[in-house]
Amino acid sequence: MLAILEDIARRLSGRDISWRVGGSAAAAYHGADLLPDDLDIFAGEADAGRIAELLGGRPPERFRSPQLVSIRTVARIGGITVDAICGLSASRPGLPDPAPLGEPPEILPHQPFRSSASGLPMMGVSALSRLYRALGREDRIAQILAAAPISEALGRPPCLGVDVGGVLCRLHLKEGRLPATPEGGAAALVAMPDVHVVMHTVLKPFFGDRIHIISKAEPAVRPLIAAWLWQSGLAEAIGLVPERVHFTETLAEKAVIARQLGLTHMIDDRFEVLARMPFLQLAVLFADPGLPPPTAPGIAVNIRHAGSWPEAAGLVAMDDGGAGDAT
Repeated sequence: MLAILEDIARRLSGRDISWRVGGSAAAAYHGADLLPDDLDIFAGEADAGRIAELLGGRPPERFRSPQLVSIRTVARIGGITVDAICGLSASRPGLPDPAPLGEPPEILPHQPFRSSASGLPMMGVSALSRLYRALGREDRIAQILAAAPISEALGRPPCLGVDVGGVLCRLHLKEGRLPATPEGGAAALVAMPDVHVVMHTVLKPFFGDRIHIISKAEPAVRPLIAAWLWQSGLAEAIGLVPERVHFTETLAEKAVIARQLGLTHMIDDRFEVLARMPFLQLAVLFADPGLPPPTAPGIAVNIRHAGSWPEAAGLVAMDDGGAGDAT
């Protein structure tokens, strides 16, 4: 999904077009608990024709609702509908003016967009609030204002959360039964390729003592996981202490713990887990080597896919880079 946003940035940046990513994708960037299934970008009326050409969209058409008027072009990029809304304004005097280009964009500077020449210009909170107020969506404004945005994560010390099953290791049970002791259970857990060396040589220097293990596990399995972390040498490799091992009853609880810990990064093999964490600077969706990338509906602006531990480390530990002008 990030590739679609990067593609749009490459097509529009450097062409003297002032534009913003708005709508639900921008709301998710600012921390709202949303999973958009399309993209809205905003620009000036004079740029509608060029945007339609650059995005391969339909010819621009005038659109009018009871609240707003605009010129729109719709494109399909990577299977996602991209709605370019140009020259948006109130439909009549006295209605709230959305003014989507009325303030500088908030440039998304962290690593997923470093390949874009100018970064990704996100509509700021105040501009986004004006837009939703013009649409009568006070509920969406409340969501955004109550959330912890990615921009906050960018200013915090890096803090990593890592899932266990399917990420750090796999579970191999004989005859489908759990071993009788934690020690026996630890032997049934098999480390993912390269996990020890990557965690020790790349992620430990980057995150220091801010690496947490967060796993949804049944009570009977938790002692097995804890035993494996220490018996396998992984705990020693990353300086792990028991206080930084967290177990949950449900997948949804992972997001709660991630907020409480102030995570900036998370590695998990479940899209539905990472989709609940729009406040992260970067979320890595991990899949076993040799398997195709997981697919899921919707767009999460901070999720990247990695098929191996070296690939995951390359995404997570990449230096944050600033972005240039987004016009």
